[in-house]
Amino acid sequence: MRVVKAVIQPYCLKEDLSVLFSNFRRMTNYCIKIGVEKNITSRNGLSREVYKTLGDAREGLHSWYVLGAIERASGILKNYRSAVRKALKKGKTIEKPFVRKDFIILGNQAFKIEDKKLKMHLTSKSFIEIPLNSYTLKKLNGVKIGELILKSKSLSISYSKEVEFIKTVDVIGVDRNLSNITTASNQKINVYDFKKITEMKNVYRKVKSHFKRNDVRVRRKVFGKYGLKQKRKENQALHVASKKLVEEAFKDKSKIVFENIKGIRKLYKKGNGQGKKYRAKLNGWSFSKIALFTQYKANWLGLPVGYVDARNTSNLCAVCGSRVTECAGRMVLCELF
Repeated sequence: MRVVKAVIQPYCLKEDLSVLFSNFRRMTNYCIKIGVEKNITSRNGLSREVYKTLGDAREGLHSWYVLGAIERASGILKNYRSAVRKALKKGKTIEKPFVRKDFIILGNQAFKIEDKKLKMHLTSKSFIEIPLNSYTLKKLNGVKIGELILKSKSLSISYSKEVEFIKTVDVIGVDRNLSNITTASNQKINVYDFKKITEMKNVYRKVKSHFKRNDVRVRRKVFGKYGLKQKRKENQALHVASKKLVEEAFKDKSKIVFENIKGIRKLYKKGNGQGKKYRAKLNGWSFSKIALFTQYKANWLGLPVGYVDARNTSNLCAVCGSRVTECAGRMVLCELF
């Protein structure tokens, strides 16, 4: 099985890349426009439709940027089609997508790593060189290099390898809650506390609710600042917890199992008789992110990750299937086992 990870590194170049980002953004938005007009979402279909036009108007850029723009536009169009279908069911409409941020995506043929530097084509005869730090070089050593994502202040390089799943001898069950995750196996029970993350979200939500200035641009900037701070702190806590969980599972050769709670947000829709604050708290719960972080870390080490139906998992014994009795301290008792 092929597993994929990515390494992110900040960078600072003396060269002005604003023209490069602007041209790539223009090509991407052109691809999106054609895709929306002709209802095309596939990469191959979009390439057949726009490749010649973009090739004539790429303003000296290497042809890899044309393919990168088509690749990114294809992903945006697929998400747009899915969003339109959901909006139609609710009788709503959504705006057509439009790229505003500096963002370049290139395949692994468009760049190479030499002399501790990332070299990527600007034109057919000129290159851009970005120094790579020791951490990035260590992560990319001995693995297959994938795509490059270049932003105005950071770059991300994906890499992959082939792994075989190890034979497990135990199972670690993971219970995801709003303020913690609880893991249990035959050997031990661990609780990873996320109360600080929940409290932080409540504080940021309260701060944003008291923002009174009626200016969309300022509001978007302020909300974006708080959203980025929240995302960084939350991701850091989830990465630490998922790393510890995977290390414990790898040491005990245990398979990691989550409950399949996809669609749980339907329980917290407007009109379900719940308060606004309660719905905001539950809809801000990042239950899928901890599973995603755990899965790619576990798969990289050859550990399998599974999902089970969440129905009755809190009421029935995992060993004999009989109904359990709830005790103090969130413990349950099976009288037959």
